[in-house]
Amino acid sequence: MKTDKIMEQIQVQRDEQFRQVVESAAQLFHRKNMEYRDAIRMLGLIGAVSEIAGSAVRLIALVYHSEDFGASKKDQIEDILLDLLNYAVIGKILLDEENYNGVMWQ
Repeated sequence: MKTDKIMEQIQVQRDEQFRQVVESAAQLFHRKNMEYRDAIRMLGLIGAVSEIAGSAVRLIALVYHSEDFGASKKDQIEDILLDLLNYAVIGKILLDEENYNGVMWQ
């Protein structure tokens, strides 16, 4: 069917977009983690969740409290979305390591 072919093309495009965003986030993570020397482990999962919460609040402010729904703040929103992606992955890593409250407190 023609619809199936169109949906397949859309999915291929979305897969590529997803891969590009994840790659951008991975590069950002690498740069920041080298610069900050894996500091996120010091506060553990609670630190990652706090970063997610703070980023989410900033994102809400930029989108919901803007007359143009964030269009004029596109660069800031993009940075926050990449940070959210990275903090979620970091949170998963810390969860897997059972680092709940950080190495500072152990």
